[in-house]
Amino acid sequence: MFLLPSKYFYKIETAERIVWIVWFFVSLGIMTFLCLLAADIVNIDGLVGTCGFKERYGLACPGCGITTSCKLFFSGHIVRAFYVQPAGAALCLAIVASWILACITGAFGVQLWIIPPVRIWDGWKIILVMLIIFAFGWAVSLIKTVCTKGYE
Repeated sequence: MFLLPSKYFYKIETAERIVWIVWFFVSLGIMTFLCLLAADIVNIDGLVGTCGFKERYGLACPGCGITTSCKLFFSGHIVRAFYVQPAGAALCLAIVASWILACITGAFGVQLWIIPPVRIWDGWKIILVMLIIFAFGWAVSLIKTVCTKGYE
């Protein structure tokens, strides 16, 4: 192996390596789907439909704009993706970054020193961070809606 012992990497257990390999393929599938969506090869308009929250209240729901943001992100318009829906672009960025980490970790069996082992991750903290990101994205969408249209 060409990676020597380092203060930046540490060797991981086989079970942890399997988790990263599985995540590599799952995230690769997600990114492939989003790239196909961005290239208009896949059309989900019939599945998603119209947002009931937006129709009823005239305001964006927490998920409004995520699909558009993901399409923009994977078609190369990253700044526009953050403008449309920051949570969607942040989600895409997290998927790409974790895919890169999964590629390195799964292939070489080493992990960056800054990332704790998977076995000690707290699922509730990850969910809490995701909720905060989506709340921030929703707040930005609401502010844009109110500033552009006004709220009756």
